[in-house]
Amino acid sequence: TDSDSANQKSSNKTIDVWVRDFVETMYVDGDLGTDCLTYTPAGGGSCSGGSFKAYNTLQEAANNVSSGDTVLVREGTYNSTSGASSVLPLRITRSGTPSQRITFKNYNNENVVVDGTEKYEAIHIGTDDNLIDSGAGHYVTIDGFRIRSAINQMVLISNAKNTIIRNNRIWNEPFNGTQQTRGVLIRHGSSDTVIEY
Repeated sequence: TDSDSANQKSSNKTIDVWVRDFVETMYVDGDLGTDCLTYTPAGGGSCSGGSFKAYNTLQEAANNVSSGDTVLVREGTYNSTSGASSVLPLRITRSGTPSQRITFKNYNNENVVVDGTEKYEAIHIGTDDNLIDSGAGHYVTIDGFRIRSAINQMVLISNAKNTIIRNNRIWNEPFNGTQQTRGVLIRHGSSDTVIEY
């Protein structure tokens, strides 16, 4: 009827959805005093004359990364300055896709140390929740880091799917002979994890 047709038309709404149709390469440089939008990796790296985004912490990059992005990390030791043991150097909750992974990698084989001293983990991928599929931290690659010194484990993969841990050196220091610290812990429905060296 005409009234049914009018009701149908009035219930149709237009929803604008913004989808980013490009991928980015961004940088993390612990020597930066602040984040910048004009980073150039040439030489030691600087915030002038370039066209890349750069952050001075791993977590800032993790908070701004999207599917398909690559985060290239400059040489240095990265840790969390927060006194809380739950505030980690790197917690990744954003997800990539099968064709557009999120990748964190050392730049040009530089020596990147992710230090979890006095933290539960140095790197946490996924969520803390015991969910079947949280939708967080899927299709993430960690490549070329030195990951060390955490309370429970150096890397925690929790509720994350299709994680790749590649070319990383993972150890605990100082080791006192009694700690039960794990290198990589995979839990809570995580699947299809690949660890390569």
